[in-house]
Amino acid sequence: MTMILFTLTTFEAGQYVDFEKVVCITGDGNYSCIHLTDGQRLLVSKCLEQLEPRLPHRQFLRIHKRYLINLRFVESIFPKQIKLTDGKVYAVARRRWPSVNSYFKQKIRR
Repeated sequence: MTMILFTLTTFEAGQYVDFEKVVCITGDGNYSCIHLTDGQRLLVSKCLEQLEPRLPHRQFLRIHKRYLINLRFVESIFPKQIKLTDGKVYAVARRRWPSVNSYFKQKIRR
């Protein structure tokens, strides 16, 4: 059974997206780009503020005003940067770094 994120209205058509296949979501103004595990990107006309409440908060983390990442795809953490399994490195906002860093330190201790 697929966990459905929501119906996305892209420029092509409505689609269903599985949470497990979303690596990250990048925002640019009133649009967001959803990056999937197969390398596909979906451009939607919703800002991150509209998408974030619809995501499972234990699986997704806002690290920057432009980035929401899926915690299951974190490969490594650097000072103020996170590398995902797709090879891309995303900046962590200065004001979000203390809480992001603390979150991952707690995960390591468990």
